[in-house]
Amino acid sequence: MQIQIVRNRLGRKITALVAIPLVAYLVVSIIEIRLTVTESETTSVMRDNMRIMAGVSPVIHHLQRERGRSSMFLTGTITAEQLAAQRRDTDAARSDIGKVLADVELDKVYRNKLDACLALVDGIRSDVDGRKIDTITAQKRYSEVIAVLLEIEGRIPSMKTARGLGKMMSSLLMFELAKENGGQLRAFVSGIIGLDKPIDVDMLRRMLRLHISVDEYLGSPATLYTEKSRKIIDEARTSSAWLHVEEAVTRIVTRYERGKYELDAAKFFTEITAKLDAINAALENDMRAIVEDIRKIDGEAQTALVITASVIALILLSVVVFAVFFIRSTTRPILTVVAEISEGTYQVKSASVELAGSSNSLAAGASQQAAAIEETSASLEEMSAITKQNSENAARSEGLMKETGRVVDDANSSMEQVVGAMREIATTGESIAAIVRTIDEIAFQTNLLALNAAVEAARAGDAGAGFAVVAQEVRHLAVRSAEAAKNTSSMLEQSIERIKVGEGLVDTSQQAFVRMTDSFRKVSTMVNEISSASKEQAIGIEQITRAVTEMDKVVQQSAATSEETASAAEELSSQSAEMNASVTRLLDIVGARRTDQA
Repeated sequence: MQIQIVRNRLGRKITALVAIPLVAYLVVSIIEIRLTVTESETTSVMRDNMRIMAGVSPVIHHLQRERGRSSMFLTGTITAEQLAAQRRDTDAARSDIGKVLADVELDKVYRNKLDACLALVDGIRSDVDGRKIDTITAQKRYSEVIAVLLEIEGRIPSMKTARGLGKMMSSLLMFELAKENGGQLRAFVSGIIGLDKPIDVDMLRRMLRLHISVDEYLGSPATLYTEKSRKIIDEARTSSAWLHVEEAVTRIVTRYERGKYELDAAKFFTEITAKLDAINAALENDMRAIVEDIRKIDGEAQTALVITASVIALILLSVVVFAVFFIRSTTRPILTVVAEISEGTYQVKSASVELAGSSNSLAAGASQQAAAIEETSASLEEMSAITKQNSENAARSEGLMKETGRVVDDANSSMEQVVGAMREIATTGESIAAIVRTIDEIAFQTNLLALNAAVEAARAGDAGAGFAVVAQEVRHLAVRSAEAAKNTSSMLEQSIERIKVGEGLVDTSQQAFVRMTDSFRKVSTMVNEISSASKEQAIGIEQITRAVTEMDKVVQQSAATSEETASAAEELSSQSAEMNASVTRLLDIVGARRTDQA
């Protein structure tokens, strides 16, 4: 058989088959690229937000210092030149945030808030220079401006973040709040030291609340430290400046009612400023760390984007080359296999036809044999049923004969008892007759005595009249007793005669019962023999029936197997035809055709 390629349909189908997972991979890759681009965009937003935080934080820091120095200026602790130097640092930070906002877009609402609160600083400064406000009012107004700046910083961590950096950015706010409370404490305590006067309990409570809140914010679970920032804070806690602040607060607590604190306001300001500078250094360090992380994430995103695009291009090229090579290297071996399958299907079809004919003949013969065996089995089953019935009837007859024998034995025993009883009755009757004869003789003698008594009474005349009556009555009784004795004797004689007749009859019946008992025993023996023979016959027929049944099962199984073989042969032939048709379709798919059919 020769097969010629007409058109390469297989190549087109393989190409289509490869294209499906390839398209799926491209879709997944595009999604991954989109996620990478989104992450890159997020990092860009985070970078801009960190620029805003980095710009706002110095403004807050210098405003906190300006707040403290303004309090000292109002109490006369520092000069106007020292305050002006701090204001210049604040203005420089204000200028820097303006440059940042020129490049980075801030929400319009917060931009307006920022501009408005920074504009308030100039008014506060004017009032401080003119000493139009006291230290408490100045601190309050500066704190209000700083609160707005902290609000602007606080919104930034809630914006889009990546890879958990939102928590780090929120941690920056905790540093800012610690600084703010420390800054308020610096301005508040500097004012108290400058005035050197007693304070009330409310002022004392405020001081303590501000002092404690610094450590609370630094120790909060929300405050995350880098290794460097943790080291900065730990070293600052053991510094002389940190300890001096603690001592100053303790001294004010112990002397708040009388004043005279004996503290240097300028030294306290310097020491607490060093403490706040340490916190600010930790803040700036974490800001730089976050900026570096953002830069790394953005770089990784860009690298991932380039790698993903390169991998996609490489995979596309590899798939195309593989598809071309696979199509060319697969088509011809497939055609060879198809030719071999086609030849095999033809041979299988021929063999299946022959197998089907043989199986059909075998199945027909097995079916006839199975039918004959089934008829024999049915006859044996019927015979077995009859034999079982005979055996059961014989068994029941045997039981009845045994029961009848027992009844006959009981009757024979009863007859013997009846004979004995009748003989005893006859003996008793004879004894009674003798007694009756004695009574008759006694009655006769009594009658004679009564007669003699009557004669003697007559001789006695009137004196014996009464006795004569008695003798007459005794005579009458004797006569009656004699008549009764005669009647009883007659009846006893009749009864004895009848008992003798009955005794004869009973003896005859007993002899008949004895003969009948012998007959029943012989019949019982014969019934037992019939029952045993019936049981053995039933067992034999049952064994024959089981053997025939097993033979029937074997024959039927053989017939069924033959039929299944014939059916399988037919199915094989059908499958061979279907395989041949499949080979034709496969050739059509491959794009080939048969040029010579064997």
